Amino acid sequence: MSGTGDKPILTSKEFYDAHGAQYDAQVRALNLSAAYPQLITCLRTHSGEISGKRVLDVGCGSGDLVGILCELGADACGIDVSPAQVERGVRRKRALSVASMEELPFPDESFDAVVSYHSFNNAPFDRHISVLKEQYRVLKRRGAIVLGAFHTPSPCKEPVQIAMFGDTLKLYPRTSDELAELFLASGFTAPYCSSHFYSPELAEQEAAKSRGEDASQVRALIMGRPYVLIACAYKE
Repeated sequence: MSGTGDKPILTSKEFYDAHGAQYDAQVRALNLSAAYPQLITCLRTHSGEISGKRVLDVGCGSGDLVGILCELGADACGIDVSPAQVERGVRRKRALSVASMEELPFPDESFDAVVSYHSFNNAPFDRHISVLKEQYRVLKRRGAIVLGAFHTPSPCKEPVQIAMFGDTLKLYPRTSDELAELFLASGFTAPYCSSHFYSPELAEQEAAKSRGEDASQVRALIMGRPYVLIACAYKE
């Protein structure tokens, strides 16, 4: 399938290898001020105190969230499919490695908690259960998963195409009900999903910080749908 003009739609690896630094610069303020604090609050609510726990960030990018978790006392590490992003994070002393969400390079029951922010939606619809089953595998019993994802109010039959930095990336969002069902089908229990909307003021600020043609894309992404759904579940 083609993307913008005659250019192909990039895979997530290709997109973040090419544009990871730009993407991080564009979303970092929003992540640090709103997204990560909400995710960490949910992690504390569903997993207890973070300090001393072993936490895996699936789809970690260049490791901003891994760094924050380590500052909070966690033994945190991350994996990402993009070698360029992982290399940038390793240079910042983050414990990151290159791996696929569907083949995590860790033994069974290695982590007290698993977090994932805006990476789940890069996997096609038919691979969502395999992604969650792999995270279930590496999670210790009585551990929690906290997943931040794009979502839609009604089921999507086709992926959403997002144009950024002159290229196109496909995302595969789910409804909150679909995510809850996927958790149960993957072995998790007690799934909980909560929609989080960012304020119009924050959306405008972030759009204003963006440069050139991407400003409208950022505003549409934030305002056009609930920006993040935080979903949590347990491994009994």
